[in-house]
Amino acid sequence: MNLTHPMTLLFSLGEVGFYAYKKLYRTAALTAAGVLLVTGAWCGAKSLHYRRVLGIQENAAFNIYLGNRPGADGKCSIRPGRQWRKVHREARAEAEKRGVTPDRIFRERVLDFWMRRPFSALGLWIKKAVLVFSPLEYASGSDVPPLLYSSDAVFAGRFLTPALFLLAAFGLWRIFRER
Repeated sequence: MNLTHPMTLLFSLGEVGFYAYKKLYRTAALTAAGVLLVTGAWCGAKSLHYRRVLGIQENAAFNIYLGNRPGADGKCSIRPGRQWRKVHREARAEAEKRGVTPDRIFRERVLDFWMRRPFSALGLWIKKAVLVFSPLEYASGSDVPPLLYSSDAVFAGRFLTPALFLLAAFGLWRIFRER
């Protein structure tokens, strides 16, 4: 999860913090070590290959920008096509003018949005978290419909997702009962 969408590192951090709060220091350390091992190995291999230090999704600030900008609706609402190319063209032009990368332009736009409109940004985070459970949410802006709607994984998810929710509810019930 952390390799495909780096913002989920916040969930991993929260999990480590929860274990530390519960005084489960060994579990917290093992969880943190696991996250660092996987993400570190991935970033290290990429950095060695490209001969420079790289993050999990280098040049992926556009993905974060999609859901963290004025007018965002919590989904990947800029689909590949005319609008997609226009947004990238504008970022490239601004980047060339300033002598930076387009990725930096998207990062700055996201940070600007978070700083200027923190409550809107927080609201979008909550909306995106809830949309995870919606069957209408797009998996990715560039997924083709047959892959998205006819794949075995999506078909199996119809049955596995409720089972996972029941397991999670049972886990929460056990946590609160043991309190």
